[in-house]
Amino acid sequence: MDPLTDPNSHCSVPADGEEPFRLRSTIDAERMAQVEIALEAAMYRRMLLHRARFVLLAPGLTARLRTIVKWISAIGLLVTLGLCTVGGLPFGGWLVDVLVIAAYAALLALSLYVPYWEPRTRKPGRFWTRQARRWTDHLLKNARTQVPFDAQYEFTGDVATYVRIKDDAPQPMWARRLEGFSLSGDGFTVLYRHPKALSPHAFFLHEPSAAFDALLAQHGVLPLPGC
Repeated sequence: MDPLTDPNSHCSVPADGEEPFRLRSTIDAERMAQVEIALEAAMYRRMLLHRARFVLLAPGLTARLRTIVKWISAIGLLVTLGLCTVGGLPFGGWLVDVLVIAAYAALLALSLYVPYWEPRTRKPGRFWTRQARRWTDHLLKNARTQVPFDAQYEFTGDVATYVRIKDDAPQPMWARRLEGFSLSGDGFTVLYRHPKALSPHAFFLHEPSAAFDALLAQHGVLPLPGC
């Protein structure tokens, strides 16, 4: 089967309608550096979406839980101290008394400190940048060590098979179903099984391809909401 080659020499795909569909892209050091920048930016947007869902949308719940913990720890601390003045807790020795007092005191201090710490988690600061960097490193860790190579994906039905070709030697890497939601950028596509997932289901290194985008849509893979 003779592929049709895109104007961009990184990428080749078979003629429309031929089976199986193949997508092949050359990944050299320059292209890997470009993908890394684009992927980290996409992962950062992904982290901000996660932050908005689990941090920003529940301030009322967080405040109520903090109030409950504060009162329980304060009452527990006062009761324990009161019992210590009349012989201590009815179980254990003095060490148990000290441990219980320390535990209640720590919970009380934490509940009082959270209002000062919590606003920092609501800002898109270094924590979320580090998370984006961590996921970028996770996805590219192995591929970085292999450049230059060709990333070839063969699609049969809803299954994608990835083969890495280095020095003309093909190396089978994985097979994944095309499902869930996609996060795409310059030189990559990440699939997640559901919108709230942080762990990727599949990761594709490839040049832009309308045929690949159409294939994902054909199998019900939707763009990740908010990204």
